[in-house]
Amino acid sequence: MQMTQRIHGLPKSVSHRLRSQTSAISIPSILTELVQNSIDANATKITVTLDISNYNITIIDNGIGMIPKELDLLGNQNHTSKITTLNDIENVKTFGFRGEAIFAISELSKLTIYSKSHEYNSVWGRTFPQSSRMLDSHSIREYEHQNRIFYSELECMKSGTVVIVEDMFYNLVVRKEIFKKEPTFKIFNKIKKDMFQLLIAHPELELKIQKIEANGQASPLIFSHLVSEDLSTFQMYSYVFRNIFGPVVPINMMKKVALKFRNYNMQGVISKYPVKTKDYQFIFFNKRRYTNETLFKQINSIFKESNFGYGGVINSTVKSVGKPYTFYPLLIININGPPLSINDLLQAPSKEIYEPSDGHIIRPLLLRLVKSFLQAQGYTPSTNQAITCSRESSMNKIVKTELSDENGNLPSKTVMSHILDSKMKSAKFISSEMEGRTDLKLSLENKNIASNLHVPNMTLLPPFKRRHDLSSRKSSTTSAPKKCKLHSPEKHDCWLDIPNTFQPITPESDTYQTPNKKHGIHSNNSNNETTVLNKTVLKNCQVINQIDNKFILLRVNDNINGWMLSIMDQHACDERIKLETYLNSFLIDILHGTLTLQYISDLQLNVSLIEISLFKFYVEEFRKWGINYEIILDKTDHTANSILKVISLPKLLETKINGDKNYLKSVLLQHCYDLKDLKKLRLNTMKMTFDIRTQLDNFQWWKYLNSIPTVFIEFFNSKSCRSAIKFGDKLTKEECELLIRQLSNCKVPFQCAHGRPSIVPITNLVCETNTNYLTKRNNYSLKGTSLDYDI
Repeated sequence: MQMTQRIHGLPKSVSHRLRSQTSAISIPSILTELVQNSIDANATKITVTLDISNYNITIIDNGIGMIPKELDLLGNQNHTSKITTLNDIENVKTFGFRGEAIFAISELSKLTIYSKSHEYNSVWGRTFPQSSRMLDSHSIREYEHQNRIFYSELECMKSGTVVIVEDMFYNLVVRKEIFKKEPTFKIFNKIKKDMFQLLIAHPELELKIQKIEANGQASPLIFSHLVSEDLSTFQMYSYVFRNIFGPVVPINMMKKVALKFRNYNMQGVISKYPVKTKDYQFIFFNKRRYTNETLFKQINSIFKESNFGYGGVINSTVKSVGKPYTFYPLLIININGPPLSINDLLQAPSKEIYEPSDGHIIRPLLLRLVKSFLQAQGYTPSTNQAITCSRESSMNKIVKTELSDENGNLPSKTVMSHILDSKMKSAKFISSEMEGRTDLKLSLENKNIASNLHVPNMTLLPPFKRRHDLSSRKSSTTSAPKKCKLHSPEKHDCWLDIPNTFQPITPESDTYQTPNKKHGIHSNNSNNETTVLNKTVLKNCQVINQIDNKFILLRVNDNINGWMLSIMDQHACDERIKLETYLNSFLIDILHGTLTLQYISDLQLNVSLIEISLFKFYVEEFRKWGINYEIILDKTDHTANSILKVISLPKLLETKINGDKNYLKSVLLQHCYDLKDLKKLRLNTMKMTFDIRTQLDNFQWWKYLNSIPTVFIEFFNSKSCRSAIKFGDKLTKEECELLIRQLSNCKVPFQCAHGRPSIVPITNLVCETNTNYLTKRNNYSLKGTSLDYDI
């Protein structure tokens, strides 16, 4: 349908529905609306000057311009040249159609517009809310010097428009104060994302945005140009991304993806090199940005389950325990499909789409596209069905290796069936244990069991939680000699490898509650009562003895179910004690300024401009953690990397990185993005309630836990694991009691450093007489469930 080319008023039936959809709520949104108007006016060259400190924006474009009549109608609410009826929206090809943006901007700022149309050989200007008037060399003299320059530029053009927005939000004092507190890098990042959306739809556009610095000098923020139409779609996306965001990833790491289904055509690029933030993930549908958070969570979950980022793409010599760091793909996918419905186009004033009408078609296609990319790069995308099949296959291989005798013969079919079908958690497979487990099962089925032993239906953890654990677990559980210390320097993990499926224990809570069946391990009795363990219970527990030089058997009373047997992992117990000791000492050094620093002579990191803006903003935060650096900007090319020169590091961090620049850059960026996304709190926002120099005993270190950079957490987790008591270390009963007392003083006593439980309830003890337990042991019933470990 051919759109009308003259500005006119919309019917009330249309304007009423559009009236509340104003989007001029921030500096980035105002800038985006104005650039969209320039693109809708067929501009091929747009220049923007952004002065955030004075809340000014100036835009010059070479579009078709406006005649005086249109200039006078411009800014009237619901006046537009894009549509006439509501049904026209479905066929609209422009970004704007509401007739609201200029009206909203004129209400929030001092707005002046100059325009020249090819129909008029003169420049017309309008300062809102006044009427337009023709400008000449004489009348322009009353304007400011900068405006006279704009007039001169426009007079030399065949057509075009200049929009000058000054003193934005002058009449909204509260909002203006809020904007003053907002970090400038967040404003610039939002602008870049918005401009990227426009340039993906119009890659041939020459867009230049410059910002005014505090010294009054202009510096480039965005300069997208020379994107040739001869380039392939995939190359265009890569070059446009680099023009906007700089060299975030090597360009040869951007891999093209494509999928076509009926009227839906998906094209884009995904990086096989991971990044530290989800900020570089874009999906567009018919020029609109698709911002469904659930979909992006699904996509990132697929990448995470596939171990994306841990496959050796990042060349680092430093090894990490587990997966302490986050890795995300850089993702740009453009979808061309059937025209969007009216409901799709009206979902947000920002012209984004949260849930398109075709979402039930698009989402499965996107997930399929992502999985195909991962498979092509050598990853194995996980689905529930795939995990189950892989688990069964891997389990069979392990069982055959672990349980075969000298001649390679497997146990009986009954034993094999029980092993594969069992839901009981096993640290490792031992033939005699499996035979005994099977004998117990058969005995129970035949009811040949003592009357005082009651075993309810058990719902325990599956043998393995993740298929990716199988190979490492197999090698670690089969190769270690029985009497040696089982922890090797290469793998500092808890030997009792209980998956972390428990309800999270926070520093604010010192209580451990066994989860319900949905979450995995639980301890139930005939009354389905929940077992609750807290620090008080731990202080009053009784140590029975050490078991197999690995565990400590305890008798505890939770005041709900009475006395019960619990088992403590001696390594996890000591690991937790040492971890809290290290963190307490480390934080005291940080807050007291006594941390040992190592000065670095020559260590420079290449970082993009966006990353530089983060390091600039958080420079004081890093300094508090003993990380000092200076920034060397490349002012000649805004798309080139700049330099982060590291001056000093904490001695412990310098030792850990061992000169590995890639690892250091990765962990520093991790903390930048954690701070930006509020996953970590800034240390200077934490208030000291006492003098740390005189009241060390009252220091509540756990209040600062969420401020510690992840790299330090990982370091102390690993250090506490390496230095803790190992499996195979023999302890006296007195040493076991000391260990339990120290654990009861910990803030989070029921988790090891890696989040696994340090204590697990085994069974309830129900006394049928008042006779002492130790002398009348057979009068106790076993009413709870039992976790099956190698004890």
